[in-house]
Amino acid sequence: MPEFDWMQEPEFREEITDRLKRAAAAAGMARYQPEIVDRLMNHMTQYRQLLVEQEMIKTAAARKTKNDALASVEAVIKRASELASFENRTLLETRDFDRAHQERFCMIWPFCGRGK
Repeated sequence: MPEFDWMQEPEFREEITDRLKRAAAAAGMARYQPEIVDRLMNHMTQYRQLLVEQEMIKTAAARKTKNDALASVEAVIKRASELASFENRTLLETRDFDRAHQERFCMIWPFCGRGK
């Protein structure tokens, strides 16, 4: 489905990485574990077909877009950063991401798969 081809483009991974860096820095994180990007991509890839099918039954105006996906990255990274901050850390770790992802499960389209 061409309108969701962006999910498989290498540039999308770069955009995710950029949003992650900016959101983490804005939340006071000095660094992040790069595996977080892998986790985001794996969640999306694993459930891509199902997610796209769910979107295709909606009207064109109601379908989620790449901008929705990038906003979801910001939301989950903001929450993960809060969790790290609660522990007085400035390194955003995969465990912070995993907890934030679990809390926000399927509110962070298209990263709502349960796989790692």
